[in-house]
Amino acid sequence: MVSKDNINFIFQLENKARAGNFFVAYIAGGILLSAAAILCVAFSRYQLLIPVSLLSILYVVLLNALKPSFVEVFVSEHFFRLNYYSVASTFRSYHSIGFELHQLKDYTVKRQFFGLKTKLILTVSSNFGLADYPPVSLSLLSKAEKEGLLHVLRQILLHRAEN
Repeated sequence: MVSKDNINFIFQLENKARAGNFFVAYIAGGILLSAAAILCVAFSRYQLLIPVSLLSILYVVLLNALKPSFVEVFVSEHFFRLNYYSVASTFRSYHSIGFELHQLKDYTVKRQFFGLKTKLILTVSSNFGLADYPPVSLSLLSKAEKEGLLHVLRQILLHRAEN
């Protein structure tokens, strides 16, 4: 168990370092592609400008479609909290999902883009029936981190089924 602010966590996960490295690569790639376009214009290499422009557009579209996210998960004996934001976006929008463990009814993992994009959808019970939270991208988590998170979710569902 990990303790933070007098709360004992059963499970804790964050990919801050990996998300930070990805953000640096995202910005560096954009700068390099912009510099390549400027050099093409400066040296009158217009035949290279179209491929560089197309590559730049593909770069932005692909990274925005993958929506790699910073993910932080805390699980205590009674509560689940998942904080996340997209790393590959100009304006960061911070999101948080939180619920008591007994509210978790199911989860779904969807893979897209040839397995490059992994989304987690959590289903919980609410006063109005079952509700799905918006998908959270797990693309920046390592395989071991994804397996650890999914193992914890399975354990929560198994423990709930036993009670």
